[in-house]
Amino acid sequence: MVAAGVYFIARLLPLFEASQAAMVVLAVMAAVTMAGSALAALAQDDIKRVLAYSTIGQLGYMTGALAVADRGAAVFHLLSHGAFKALLFLAAGVIIHAAGTNSLAAMSRMGHLRDRVPDAYWTMTVALLALAAIPPFSGFFSKEAVLGAAEHVVIGHTGHAPRRRAGSSSSPASSPPCSPRRTRPGCGCWPSADTAPRHPTTAGSR
Repeated sequence: MVAAGVYFIARLLPLFEASQAAMVVLAVMAAVTMAGSALAALAQDDIKRVLAYSTIGQLGYMTGALAVADRGAAVFHLLSHGAFKALLFLAAGVIIHAAGTNSLAAMSRMGHLRDRVPDAYWTMTVALLALAAIPPFSGFFSKEAVLGAAEHVVIGHTGHAPRRRAGSSSSPASSPPCSPRRTRPGCGCWPSADTAPRHPTTAGSR
């Protein structure tokens, strides 16, 4: 349910692409979400709150991929993030149970906590490496896909640019369905009476 909004936008992305303003709003929302969640996470001491704000930041990454019209990268990161964030929350639950507190400051003062829950320690380590996009973990490839899509827009590859994609998707809708210049065999349109070829007949042709 956390990623329901991203999934909704991904499903309706062609509608968003039809409006350049909507794509700009998505980009601004993505930037604000990523920056704001990172700052909010720095101020937290509860381990579960830190992970929750991290999830908000990753939703910003997914929204950023959608803002540059790359649905594949957004869905890829959604699935990748779901896998390693599930590991993080599971390991966090084990650590909280062993430590008896949610406070990161209190956990840091406990000795031998790692030895008490070694499985949770290594599970969280692997998940954090994926969250930090360290290769060869899944987070590296999914975040690279998102950043690669954004780079295509920055360097001018119009295949992912929202403006060009919006223009290409809206142009068929704005043009007449059976305009004379598009009427040709196999296009599914019949020429109208005004555009059909006329062969004048004379009285002598009989």
